[in-house]
Amino acid sequence: MTTHHIVAMLPPAWGHTISYIYVAVQMHTKDPTLLVTIVQHSIVVSQMEAELATCSYDKTRLRIIGMGNKDIPRVGPNGLEENFHQLADGWMNTIPRPCQGTDGWPKPQTIHLDFGCGGLVIEETKKILGPECKVLVWCSSALASMPACLNEYDFAAIARKIFSDENKRNGRSMNDILLQAPIELILPTAQTLAKVADGYTAFLSSDPNPVAFELLQIRTGPQLGPSLRGGPRITGTVVDATEELKVTFDAARGARGATLRTNVIRLAEALKESAAGEASEEIIRLAKF
Repeated sequence: MTTHHIVAMLPPAWGHTISYIYVAVQMHTKDPTLLVTIVQHSIVVSQMEAELATCSYDKTRLRIIGMGNKDIPRVGPNGLEENFHQLADGWMNTIPRPCQGTDGWPKPQTIHLDFGCGGLVIEETKKILGPECKVLVWCSSALASMPACLNEYDFAAIARKIFSDENKRNGRSMNDILLQAPIELILPTAQTLAKVADGYTAFLSSDPNPVAFELLQIRTGPQLGPSLRGGPRITGTVVDATEELKVTFDAARGARGATLRTNVIRLAEALKESAAGEASEEIIRLAKF
């Protein structure tokens, strides 16, 4: 039986990772000739393995390759950026081997690069793989953020322009401006990837039919400050977090909670219907792309 091979690179972020895990498992179920290699930072590998242990799939056809220092913090000062760059460096050092086709794993016909980190490696990756190997963008995101990731705007230049104008700068440092418009890492790599990739596959969630409450005051570190989606300023204090939880629980018991429960039921019904139809066909198409 002739097999074909997909290699994916995912960032050390669980939401991006778990959604891809279940797409990979479904692709395996639909296509018995498919092999999948997932390249991920080492700090997430054990969590991925624990999640996969709950799934039914052919373990001989899916493997995880961990990159970077598994003891490095996921977050904290420069932690996220360091994790991403360790992952990118590991990818570039590793990708030539699977591209040669070894150990029963043929040269990949498709590469899946997450929109949050793929831009760091796509140009060199395409040089190594050649034009016969296609690159898809894996976009697991809120739908509202997709236009910002996939357009031509130079956000770094916009930040520099704001910083150069004393009135617009309003006492902020360049780092403050970058944090308030999260462009320092994710958006530049997403835009680079979007311009070079051969296609997109998206796992999206957003309004107008929300299914959950979003908690803001539980956030810490660089996420403190003005909320990018509007609403109160994020302080991260225990007092404000406690008050937000009280408001949320009250809303969950009222009309807002009833609306969310209705939306969840509708979503479940739509997903169940789609799983036997359109979604199933798309999974097969993705596995064969």
